[in-house]
Amino acid sequence: MDVLESSPVLRLVLLAAAVGAVVFALAAKRPTARLTAWGAGFACWIAALCAGGSFWEGGFAAAVAFAILALPPVALVAASWRLPRGRADAVTAEIGLLVLIVIAQWIVVFSFSHDDAAEPAPVEPLVWFLFLAAAFVAAAVPVPSRRIAYGAAALACVLLGVFQEVLLWSATGQHPDVPFNDDILVGAVYVGIPVVGAVLQLLWWRRRRR
Repeated sequence: MDVLESSPVLRLVLLAAAVGAVVFALAAKRPTARLTAWGAGFACWIAALCAGGSFWEGGFAAAVAFAILALPPVALVAASWRLPRGRADAVTAEIGLLVLIVIAQWIVVFSFSHDDAAEPAPVEPLVWFLFLAAAFVAAAVPVPSRRIAYGAAALACVLLGVFQEVLLWSATGQHPDVPFNDDILVGAVYVGIPVVGAVLQLLWWRRRRR
């Protein structure tokens, strides 16, 4: 029982349950079973995040944490390639996974924000953002109706990773090398680019429907 109560081990068990639910949801034949499996997968993922203890308390814990954060992007890629567009479970999966990706993004941004200009920016956010950008590109390949939106999201991830020294600055509202409040810059990259991509995607879709 002591082992199971250890936060990284408990998170790993919940992650395994989430992975199993996603795999079942991708393979199940009945619509009700697919929707139930996606709901169970989302619930297990949230439970894994909320398990007690520090999220980054050691090497094993950090590996489990990154695996948890990586599941929604990987599942989004799998869903994009396997599920037909417009089906109820496909819509549920896409919306739910995008919400989980936003949560994962928020965790990474606030976990690795830094406030020392003399120290190099940590490498973990760069790896995460480039991985997430690659996932968005892979998810867009089989779905033309998502390529603009997911491409914009991928661009935002690349910018967040490459320019994290400025965009993840947390000491004040303004990085020493930025002549204005960098919260505006963060908002433009983190929110503005994906929103513009989503609007352009809707316009593309509307034009194709005519």
